[in-house]
Amino acid sequence: MRRDVFQAIADPTRREIIRVIAAGALTLNTVAETFDMSRQAVSKHVKILTECGLITIRKQQPAIRGMRRWRATCVMPRTANP
Repeated sequence: MRRDVFQAIADPTRREIIRVIAAGALTLNTVAETFDMSRQAVSKHVKILTECGLITIRKQQPAIRGMRRWRATCVMPRTANP
Protein backbone atom coordinates (compact mmCIF):
# COMPACT_ATOMS: atom_id res chain seq x y z
CA MET A 1 0.00 0.00 0.00
CA ARG A 2 1.36 3.40 -0.97
CA ARG A 3 0.91 6.10 1.66
CA ASP A 4 -0.35 9.62 1.04
CA VAL A 5 2.58 11.96 0.41
CA PHE A 6 0.84 14.95 1.99
CA GLN A 7 0.22 13.07 5.24
CA ALA A 8 3.86 12.00 5.27
CA ILE A 9 5.25 15.51 4.87
CA ALA A 10 2.77 16.95 7.38
CA ASP A 11 5.03 15.65 10.16
CA PRO A 12 7.87 18.10 10.97
CA THR A 13 10.29 15.28 11.82
CA ARG A 14 9.81 13.70 8.42
CA ARG A 15 10.34 17.03 6.68
CA GLU A 16 13.60 17.40 8.62
CA ILE A 17 14.67 13.86 7.64
CA ILE A 18 14.07 14.76 3.98
CA ARG A 19 16.14 17.94 4.41
CA VAL A 20 19.02 16.03 6.02
CA ILE A 21 19.04 13.31 3.36
CA ALA A 22 18.76 15.83 0.52
CA ALA A 23 22.22 17.09 1.50
CA GLY A 24 23.70 13.66 0.80
CA ALA A 25 23.20 9.92 1.23
CA LEU A 26 23.39 8.85 4.87
CA THR A 27 23.15 5.60 6.78
CA LEU A 28 20.13 5.08 9.03
CA ASN A 29 22.36 5.38 12.09
CA THR A 30 23.73 8.72 10.91
CA VAL A 31 20.21 10.01 10.30
CA ALA A 32 19.15 8.81 13.77
CA GLU A 33 22.10 10.62 15.42
CA THR A 34 20.75 13.89 14.02
CA PHE A 35 17.55 13.61 16.07
CA ASP A 36 16.79 13.39 19.77
CA MET A 37 14.88 10.11 19.44
CA SER A 38 15.58 6.41 19.22
CA ARG A 39 16.83 4.73 16.07
CA GLN A 40 13.59 2.74 16.01
CA ALA A 41 11.52 5.94 15.94
CA VAL A 42 13.62 7.34 13.09
CA SER A 43 13.31 4.02 11.24
CA LYS A 44 9.53 4.27 11.49
CA HIS A 45 9.60 7.74 9.92
CA VAL A 46 12.03 6.56 7.22
CA LYS A 47 9.74 3.61 6.43
CA ILE A 48 6.79 5.95 5.88
CA LEU A 49 8.88 8.23 3.65
CA THR A 50 10.06 5.18 1.68
CA GLU A 51 6.50 3.92 1.22
CA CYS A 52 5.58 7.32 -0.24
CA GLY A 53 8.52 7.22 -2.63
CA LEU A 54 10.07 10.36 -1.10
CA ILE A 55 13.31 8.58 -0.16
CA THR A 56 14.95 5.32 -1.17
CA ILE A 57 16.88 2.79 0.89
CA ARG A 58 19.94 1.49 -0.92
CA LYS A 59 21.75 -1.53 0.48
CA GLN A 60 25.52 -1.53 0.07
CA GLN A 61 28.11 -4.17 0.74
CA PRO A 62 30.51 -3.30 3.55
CA ALA A 63 33.74 -1.58 2.57
CA ILE A 64 35.85 -3.86 4.77
CA ARG A 65 36.45 -7.33 3.39
CA GLY A 66 35.13 -10.10 5.56
CA MET A 67 32.34 -8.06 7.13
CA ARG A 68 28.96 -9.65 6.65
CA ARG A 69 26.70 -6.76 7.60
CA TRP A 70 25.15 -4.70 4.85
CA ARG A 71 24.74 -0.93 5.16
CA ALA A 72 21.36 0.63 4.47
CA THR A 73 21.76 4.12 3.05
CA CYS A 74 18.95 6.65 2.70
CA VAL A 75 19.01 8.59 -0.56
CA MET A 76 16.71 10.89 -2.46
CA PRO A 77 15.18 9.05 -5.43
CA ARG A 78 16.25 10.12 -8.88
CA THR A 79 13.65 11.99 -10.85
CA ALA A 80 13.28 11.94 -14.58
CA ASN A 81 14.45 15.09 -16.31
CA PRO A 82 11.80 16.46 -18.69
